[in-house]
Amino acid sequence: EKELKEKVVPDFDNAKEVLQRLSNELDEATKKMEGLYAKQGRGRQFSSKKERDAYLQESINDLKSAKSDKETQLREQQDRLSNLRRQIGNENKGIDQNEAKIEKLAASLVSLNKTIDEKRRARLKIFEERKDQQRKIEELHTRLKESRDAL
Repeated sequence: EKELKEKVVPDFDNAKEVLQRLSNELDEATKKMEGLYAKQGRGRQFSSKKERDAYLQESINDLKSAKSDKETQLREQQDRLSNLRRQIGNENKGIDQNEAKIEKLAASLVSLNKTIDEKRRARLKIFEERKDQQRKIEELHTRLKESRDAL
């Protein structure tokens, strides 16, 4: 999750900002183009109509080219944004899977610790029983020796 925040989220935010900026630039270019069309009727001061039309056509072509470039950039950024969203989704799935594994392993660890404690208690109990049995055997040996010595 930390890797996701450090790596993918900044890229995602950056892509969103670039996408917004490109959208704004596209809108501005469209407004400029519309402004040029409006200027055609205002009678700019050119030496001839042909010169004026050539200038306006060149400006229109430049704006159309800029618009096309911006639209291409916008599509690229939208694709990048989609890829980042898909990557975030995949990372989230991976995180969820890892969390499930961790929970499962934690449960197994608790179970193993419980089993270990039970086995230790059982071993200690058997050890105590063995000591008692050895004490009883020693006691019986002592009695047997005393009985033999008494005879």
